[in-house]
Amino acid sequence: MPYLQKRFGLTFNEILIVAGVPQDKLNFLRGEVRDREYYLRQLTEMAEKLGHTPTVNEFKQHGGSPHHLPLIFGSYNQAVLEAGLVPNQQRAKTYSKKQLCRIYKDISKQIGRPATARDLDTHSDHFNSSAFINAFGGLNQLRAEAGFEQSKRGRDRRYTKEQITQMLISEYKKKRDRLTTREIQQNKNLPTFMTILHYFNVHSLTEVWAEIEGVIAKNHLREEPPIKALGDLGERRVAHQLEYLDTSMYQVFNNITIRHGQLEQQIDHLVVGVNGIFHIETKNHYGDISIDRHGNWTQVNKSSIHPFTNPQGQIDRHGNMLTQILNNQYEVTGLVVFSNRKCRLSGMDRTSLYVMKVENLLSFIQTYNDGHRLSPDEISRVCRLIEQGSVVTEGVLV
Repeated sequence: MPYLQKRFGLTFNEILIVAGVPQDKLNFLRGEVRDREYYLRQLTEMAEKLGHTPTVNEFKQHGGSPHHLPLIFGSYNQAVLEAGLVPNQQRAKTYSKKQLCRIYKDISKQIGRPATARDLDTHSDHFNSSAFINAFGGLNQLRAEAGFEQSKRGRDRRYTKEQITQMLISEYKKKRDRLTTREIQQNKNLPTFMTILHYFNVHSLTEVWAEIEGVIAKNHLREEPPIKALGDLGERRVAHQLEYLDTSMYQVFNNITIRHGQLEQQIDHLVVGVNGIFHIETKNHYGDISIDRHGNWTQVNKSSIHPFTNPQGQIDRHGNMLTQILNNQYEVTGLVVFSNRKCRLSGMDRTSLYVMKVENLLSFIQTYNDGHRLSPDEISRVCRLIEQGSVVTEGVLV
C-alpha cells in the first residue's frame, strides 16, 4: 500500500476508485464508517477541547476510531492536515528548548522523580523522548537544564559514532537482519536505544539502520564484485538447506561445471536422489518478483521497477546438457530458488517452472513424485556419469 500511494500520489481508496472500483464497494472498510466531514469535525472539536492536536491514543480515548482515518485519508497525519491542524511530529520541531524543559519538569513532577526516556515516551502527549534528547543533546543535559541531578549511569562509557556503527554492523551480520528496539535494549554488546539515536542524530531506528545498511553496502563493494558476492551468499544458503537431506537417499553437488562436447555450463546445485534428479538455479534478488499475464517477469524494489530475465532459457539449457550427459536415460527436473529473505514472489502460477523460496526447497525435493524411482545402483551410476562429464568445484556432499 505505501508503494502504491507513493507511486500514484493518492490514497489507497483513491487508487481503487481510479482503477474502476465504485466508491460504495470499497469493502475493506470495517465497522461503522462515516464521511470525511464527520472525522474532520471530530478532530477539530477534540483539538479545541484538548488545546492541541490529539494524538492517536487521545483520539481513541475520546471516542474516535483512529483505524478508519488511514483508510479514508491515507494516514492519520493526512487527516490532521486536512482538518487544518498541525501533526504532532511537526509540532515537536516548533517547541523551544525552554518549552520542552517545562514539559519535562511537569512530567517529572507528575511521576515524583526525574523522568527517564521511557517516562517521556509514556507520559508525553505530544511526541516521544527523541524530541527532547535531540534538542538538548542527551538526557543528562536535559536533567541539568531542568535543575535535576545528572544520572551517573553509563557516564564512564564513551562512544564515538564510528564505534557504535561497527557494533551495529557486527550485530546486523550475526542476525543477518535489522535488530528491533527490544533486541537492542536486551543486547549487552550495544549501547541503549536512545544513546544510538543520539549519536546518529535521528528520531527513529529505521533511519539508523538505513545508514548502517549503506555502510555495509559500501564495504561490500570494496571487498568483492557485488553480483558474485550476492550469488555466493544465495548459493551458501541453498547449500545449507541441502545439507539436511538424508545422505543415504540423496547425493548433492554444489557449484559444478558440466561439459558436453565443446560446451560448458555452470550449475549452482545438483541433487541426485531416490525420487529424482534436480538441478537448481539460485537467485538472490530481493524485492517483489512477479510474472504478469503476458509472461513478463519484473522486479520491484523500493520505488523502482526493473525487467527480470526469465530463467526459463537457463533452466532448459542446463536440463538439456544434463540429459545428454546421462545418455537420455533419466529425466531431470529444474528448480528456480530465491534465497533472499526480502524477496516476495507472486504470479508464479503463470510459468511452467518450479519456482520457490529457499525455505520451501527441502520439502519440495523430499515430497516430489513423478512416478519414477531410482535404485541405489542407479543413483551411483548417475553420479559417476555426472562426475565424468563435469568439473566439481566444491565436491560432492555425502
